[in-house]
Amino acid sequence: MNCLDIKIPNKIIFQQQLLHYFANTKNVVFLNSNNPSTKSFIAISDNNDCDKNSWQFGFISYDYKNQIEKLSSNHPDGIQFPEKHFFTPQLLFELEGENSQLHYNKEHYSADEINAMLNS
Repeated sequence: MNCLDIKIPNKIIFQQQLLHYFANTKNVVFLNSNNPSTKSFIAISDNNDCDKNSWQFGFISYDYKNQIEKLSSNHPDGIQFPEKHFFTPQLLFELEGENSQLHYNKEHYSADEINAMLNS
């Protein structure tokens, strides 16, 4: 992934803008400690590709235990989430105060597209 240093005047507002901008994107993960002075991450991808040599975000559900041990559950699954789901982000915002970084997959985004997105 390529890396671009970005300056953001207000981390909290920028996070809100990113989440709004990417609201209809297939995969969005927001890792935030709710402490403005600590680093937060926003991982974004429009597909489910998973590169084992790069960042990966996702989850393993509680019911995945049934795949590992001889267990079963008779409770209805009202959510219908998969038992596991991981993806490699096409964009990864590493936000830490004014001086932050954007990691991006150059196969999906050009530097010009990144700059246009940041300036919109």
